[in-house]
Amino acid sequence: MKRLTEYLPWFYGASAETAAIQQAIQPEIDLIWNVRNELLLQLDPYTATWGLSFWESAFGLKPSETEDIDSRRRAVVARIRGVGTATLDMIRKTAEAQTGCSAEVVEYAAQNSFDVRLCGMAADVSALNSILREIIPAHLQWNYRMEYPTIRAAVFFGGSFNSRSQMGIPEARYQLRFRDKFRTGGVGAIITTIPIPEGI
Repeated sequence: MKRLTEYLPWFYGASAETAAIQQAIQPEIDLIWNVRNELLLQLDPYTATWGLSFWESAFGLKPSETEDIDSRRRAVVARIRGVGTATLDMIRKTAEAQTGCSAEVVEYAAQNSFDVRLCGMAADVSALNSILREIIPAHLQWNYRMEYPTIRAAVFFGGSFNSRSQMGIPEARYQLRFRDKFRTGGVGAIITTIPIPEGI
């Protein structure tokens, strides 16, 4: 924000009285401007802090005392997205807003049900369950399918190796064979995908 003296005509700059009045008013104007900015933050559920309780009361939410502010915000956004006719897209957006991970909804019309597939670590499925119970017609049933992303791993061993290609690990139940490239140099490294036998 500009200082108040910048809004005045140039000839007021030479007046000591005007400068003193502006310097006395400026801290109050700064305070009012900061309160205005804080109030504008409360109008968005993604940035609301003390105003989040107003959002929750408007949508009939009663958060627990142990619930953190992020899950409270997600509940409000999910409730906003859950207004209207229950379509597959609306259910998907509600699930994404509540859990914080990507979602896909698959409908099974003959069984009067649908699956909500969540890709990632879902934050709070029980809260999503209560929201879906309110927005979905009573004759429909739903299931959750959790899909966790696969992680490729690299195994690095330090030290020196000879030409052996089989390594026993005393704690392991099975012997592991490394059939990938062996790189030498300052540090030896084996980058592989380890096949684990079924039944472990």
